[in-house]
Amino acid sequence: MSGFRTPEIPRERLVLWEHRLEDAIPSNHPVRHLDYLLRSVAFAETSAEMEREYVLNMGKPPDHPRVLAVLYFYGMLERIRSSRKLEKACYSRLDVIWLREGQTPDHSTIADFISKHGKQLRKLFRDVLEVMQRAELVALDHVAIDGAKIEASRTCSRAFSVLV
Repeated sequence: MSGFRTPEIPRERLVLWEHRLEDAIPSNHPVRHLDYLLRSVAFAETSAEMEREYVLNMGKPPDHPRVLAVLYFYGMLERIRSSRKLEKACYSRLDVIWLREGQTPDHSTIADFISKHGKQLRKLFRDVLEVMQRAELVALDHVAIDGAKIEASRTCSRAFSVLV
């Protein structure tokens, strides 16, 4: 294959990158805004409420609940709802790696967090929407309902014959 470019760095070579993780995410990226918002004083009470449910002097130190909440909300923003897909994103997506600062929680940790703190997450979500609405980042004035009606194509006698 003469004439074509040859790879400059073979895949087997150890590479030390000269870039910082902080420089990889633009300053106007949504992950930065969400992280900044949930680190703010406005949500300190809800974060402290979640922190109180942990025992910190036994076993492996747990992930901070605020960081897991940001991961969950960012997953919702990016349409990643599965805890397994969120875990995979912690390994492969640069924005999520920046958000988690390189830490990779297990999918069961994420799922347990969501089920354990469901009530606080709903409250936190409402509070985030309220702050965003006051800052005029979102407008919640349009409501749409899908009212599609689809006619079935089976008759009663035909439906029962399928069951038998």
